Amino acid sequence: MNMYDEPCVVTSVNKVIGTKNPTILANTYLYLFLNRKEFDRYAIFNSWGSAREVFSYEDFVNVKIPLPPIEVQEAIVALYRCAQEAKTIAKEVRLLMKEICPALIQKAANSL
Repeated sequence: MNMYDEPCVVTSVNKVIGTKNPTILANTYLYLFLNRKEFDRYAIFNSWGSAREVFSYEDFVNVKIPLPPIEVQEAIVALYRCAQEAKTIAKEVRLLMKEICPALIQKAANSL
């Protein structure tokens, strides 16, 4: 998913897809649906080819995507973004703790 304001290059092996009506299907919701491990397994199971697996656009069109109301889709996307932000903050805190903990332990040991 291109999340930037710049165009990107797509190889001839891939298809560019999007939603024609964003009031029915949100692009990010579609991205999250397709990015799941379950969909990856589904696509691999339903692919064909010997040198590389092929899951064609015609195969993709037949995929049934659950479509809750757009408000629910947007809520799911918001929860995903909050979870991603929480992971980023937790990672930053872990790195900070690695730097601060030795100093705190040293200070505590010196004050005894």
